[in-house]
Amino acid sequence: MKSLKVLGIFLVLAIAVFLLFIYSGVYNVAVTAGHSALTRRLIETAMKRSVRHHARKIQVPSLVDPAIVQTGALSYDTMCSPCHGAPGASFPEMAQGFDPQPPALAEEVKEWTTAELFWITKHGIKLTGMPAWGPTHSDQELWEIVAFLEKLPTLSPADYQALTRPTKQTEGVMKREEPYEHRHRHRD
Repeated sequence: MKSLKVLGIFLVLAIAVFLLFIYSGVYNVAVTAGHSALTRRLIETAMKRSVRHHARKIQVPSLVDPAIVQTGALSYDTMCSPCHGAPGASFPEMAQGFDPQPPALAEEVKEWTTAELFWITKHGIKLTGMPAWGPTHSDQELWEIVAFLEKLPTLSPADYQALTRPTKQTEGVMKREEPYEHRHRHRD
């Protein structure tokens, strides 16, 4: 009984210290302050485990059709490259202001399965700046991006430029006049 009382007192004190820490404002939430190594490791571990858990039952369609890859390349160029970069381009200036910084996907995609890439693209990642594209894009459109992502590590800058140049087959898929303007259906 005495040990339960000690445990109860310890829990109350721990909660009080935690609340004092939160409400004191001493924790610096500025992106420029970065995270401690321990915090970064905990967040990365939680994120990777969560993605793997939630993506495990996703059925991956065939993504080998070159037209699917090219359509995904056009979407990537408009929607993703401003943060994740592109072959032959310097790392985007905007991305340098994020913490964590968006990964250069040509390397990062090797760390994820196809289903996991789809899940990340559809649902986003909290507190990273990675948006959830699922609310505004169909699964087909997201699979097209994933099909392109799987090819990204092998692309030269010239390959990337060729894929992101609209063709007769992709005409009308993207409006290239304005940045970030792309085809999709907004859901009401």
